[in-house]
Amino acid sequence: MRIGFKKNTNDLKEVIKYYLNYFKTKCSEDCIGCPEYVRKYDICKTKDGICSKKPIKSFFVLFFHKIKDKYKYKKPPIYAPYRHEKFIKEDVKPRVEAFLKLRKLHPKIANHVYGIDACSQEIGCRPEVFAPSFRKIRKTTPSEEISLLKEKDEQLRFIHITYHAGEDFLDIADGLRAIDEAIRFNEMQHADRIGHALALGINPVDHYKSKGGKIFLPRHDLLDNAMWVIVTLRHCQQFIPDVFNELEQVFREQYIYIYGANLPSTEQFNGANLPSIEQFYDAWLLRGDAPYHYKKIRDNNDFNKYLQGLSIMNPNKYNCDFQSDKQVKNIRENNFHARELYYNYHYNHDVRKKGDETIEWKITPRYAHAIKLLQDCMQQYIADHGIGIECNPSSNYLIGTFKDYSKHPMFRFNNDGLGDETDNAMMQISINTDDQGVFETDLENEYALIACALENMTDDHGKKIYKQNNIYKYIDNVRQMGVDQSFMLIERNTGGQNGY
Repeated sequence: MRIGFKKNTNDLKEVIKYYLNYFKTKCSEDCIGCPEYVRKYDICKTKDGICSKKPIKSFFVLFFHKIKDKYKYKKPPIYAPYRHEKFIKEDVKPRVEAFLKLRKLHPKIANHVYGIDACSQEIGCRPEVFAPSFRKIRKTTPSEEISLLKEKDEQLRFIHITYHAGEDFLDIADGLRAIDEAIRFNEMQHADRIGHALALGINPVDHYKSKGGKIFLPRHDLLDNAMWVIVTLRHCQQFIPDVFNELEQVFREQYIYIYGANLPSTEQFNGANLPSIEQFYDAWLLRGDAPYHYKKIRDNNDFNKYLQGLSIMNPNKYNCDFQSDKQVKNIRENNFHARELYYNYHYNHDVRKKGDETIEWKITPRYAHAIKLLQDCMQQYIADHGIGIECNPSSNYLIGTFKDYSKHPMFRFNNDGLGDETDNAMMQISINTDDQGVFETDLENEYALIACALENMTDDHGKKIYKQNNIYKYIDNVRQMGVDQSFMLIERNTGGQNGY
């Protein structure tokens, strides 16, 4: 059950207790110690043996709502607040502290929580907003025993992550970058999940055609996307000179417009009037760090001394504010230019105002081809790292740009059982309902939609593409993957360790 993330520890405790009591099995009157026995052993013992009624097995995922930044551009202040500052301070952090306090004071209740989730609005709220908090929640692993837990064999539960990304986007590259940021900044691992991920599998040509060959997005998003597409394609060993030239021109134009008043000196950047795409990529990598440190670092003018001060004051309080990746650590400690770019990204009023201006950008066929190559590369990466994809047919159809269930990205993610010989990354996927009430559906209906789509697929001659036995084999494979992705099942099968 996914439930709201209360800001008060006691309120959160009472909500969890309420639903635990609600789902208790109503057994016969002669049950012995029913509630506790049921929760621990999944059976209910009576005077005469084992009760025939099985309890409903329930666990919880706590969710955050994503919201767009509400910063208003009035008179330029000396310092703009960092992006989403009010939301992080007044909403995200209090919820995190409430849950961490629940784990400390009421670990037996907190141990019914298996995961955390960030959902809802995606445009205008990047994964960087939640990354430090998600890392902090997951800092305590099952190996760390809590003295308040009476049973010696019971440990503090490992918290899994679901992050909704690549569902709603202004450009496919924007959605792909959000997926990359969610995995990278949240330090997602095996058995974590990405919700929707439409950008990862929709047909780029069809998508851009539905947009009339042009898109509208904020200038800073276009700048970020141009940088990210070039560097990521290089990492994927895909070199497309025409696309690189096109995007390098976009990068230069948008950087000069947005950061023009803050261009570094030619001396700082080795004779260039603006940073290279690689230098801007380094600054982008820092976005998974908590931003407020970078203002203090700039004011102190000595980064390493500032970090040493943090570790002396409280070594555990701030360690999750910074990503643990070695490449990011090296950039953070040794790359002054990347830190300056990251500082301006958050705190420079003019940069933020100009970056939020909307611009029209025309899509070329070669760009759509590059996006397809990026999708293939990212699919394989996600498959290799055991990160699951939650597919929601009704929701995806209504929100996405494809107008036929046969075009759903899940067939591109995994085609095991269909007898299709096309290359496929064989990602871990599952079929889900998303918001049942909003989309007026249930899980049976979602499976039926996919089965019907497969049954009705025909080739150019009107002949059915898939045999019925292959269709049901595929459906059953997806069903089993969905079972395997349950956070509760992962806990049982791996002894609390992460992985499928």
